[in-house]
Amino acid sequence: MSGARAGRATAPARPQPREERRHLRLVTEPGTGVRPRTLGMFAVGLFLVAVFVIASLHALLVQGQLELDELDEQLQARHEYAEELDQRIAHLESPDRIVAEATALGLVVPSQVVYLEPVLPGDASTGASTPEIAADGQGGTGEVEEAEGAAAPTDGAAGQGDTTESDG
Repeated sequence: MSGARAGRATAPARPQPREERRHLRLVTEPGTGVRPRTLGMFAVGLFLVAVFVIASLHALLVQGQLELDELDEQLQARHEYAEELDQRIAHLESPDRIVAEATALGLVVPSQVVYLEPVLPGDASTGASTPEIAADGQGGTGEVEEAEGAAAPTDGAAGQGDTTESDG
């Protein structure tokens, strides 16, 4: 075995010129390969487009948030205004304020309360008859006029404190 080794060691190695090695390379069909420079430019362009899209979406998000904040402020202001109105209504509906306002307007508590009962024309149970209508459109007996006058006085001073029935 040592002789075989010696044979291999003594065999001259074939010198290959360096120039030939440099020119050896894998041959591909022209136009099918992607150049690294083109791929790099495409990647940079894609990155810039992605950054632009993300910045645009972020701007839309910020704009939407500003609108939401403004709507929240308006909603809060409306809630505060509604609360003020509720307090005002509660004050205006208070019985003490109503009594004070009525007294300031000159209204007094009557000494006697008279309730009027409705009378239907021709009702046999009350014994009332249908009032006769004169040519001028006024009732002939005057009873209806007194009852209507007591229920709804036409003059502001008439009927204040005077709720007694008159003999007819």
